[in-house]
Amino acid sequence: MITLIQSDFFLLDKINKSDFLIKRKVDMPAKKTKKTQSPASKKKTISKKPTSKKTASAKKTASAKKTASAKKIVSKKSEELVKEEKVLVKDLKSKKVLWPIIILLMILAIWFLRDQVIVAMVNGKPITRFKVINELEKQGASQVLDSLVTMELVNQAIKEAGITVDEQEITDQMTEIEESLSAQDQDLDDILAMQNLTRADVEKDIKLNLQVDKILADKIQITEEEVMDYFETNKEFLGEDASFEDMKEDIEAQVIQEKRAEAQQEWLETLRSEANVRYLRFEPSLF
Repeated sequence: MITLIQSDFFLLDKINKSDFLIKRKVDMPAKKTKKTQSPASKKKTISKKPTSKKTASAKKTASAKKTASAKKIVSKKSEELVKEEKVLVKDLKSKKVLWPIIILLMILAIWFLRDQVIVAMVNGKPITRFKVINELEKQGASQVLDSLVTMELVNQAIKEAGITVDEQEITDQMTEIEESLSAQDQDLDDILAMQNLTRADVEKDIKLNLQVDKILADKIQITEEEVMDYFETNKEFLGEDASFEDMKEDIEAQVIQEKRAEAQQEWLETLRSEANVRYLRFEPSLF
């Protein structure tokens, strides 16, 4: 009996202990268990490490490239600035060199052209050509301007008509003038010097007159009747003993001259009426 009771007690004791252990296991928190990685996951983690190293190195190389390119840009800009500064320095130097040369040339030009600018000196004070021209405009501007306008109209008409004159014609006219003056004991060159003219001026006038005569040739033709009529009309002035045959050439020249002047006047009036003349500063009629 005792043994049975003891065994029962022993069993009960075991049962109680086991219950106690079970309860304790239930009441106590569970221990953390280390997760065991599978070989696949280990491979993944192992494979990730080198990729992170590659990205880091790539980032380093990219940043290095950026810094290098930035340095290149900065160096290029600095080089450009240096070049611009050099160009500016060269320009300044060239300008510094040019200005004295320009001033010297201006002084030389004024010196060589002083006769064209200054016409007289009065106690050290100059009288300029511009002042003379200004005074001439006030005194005779109307006549000068009218003459210039007329000359331009005549030259345009001659050019439009295509009139030409041979040099021989001009030479013949010069010879006639010199012979006429020699008959009066006068010299052409002396007369031209007194009038501040040259032989070229006379030849120019002769050429112009010959060209105009060719334009008005049909209007300055004379007849025998016109010459005789002139002789009869002016017989009192020519003298009672005047002979028509002796004076015929002189009368013909006189009649031609009168008809030329009349024809020229009509022609010039026609040119002016048909021309478009615009006066910018003043009109001749205002003076």
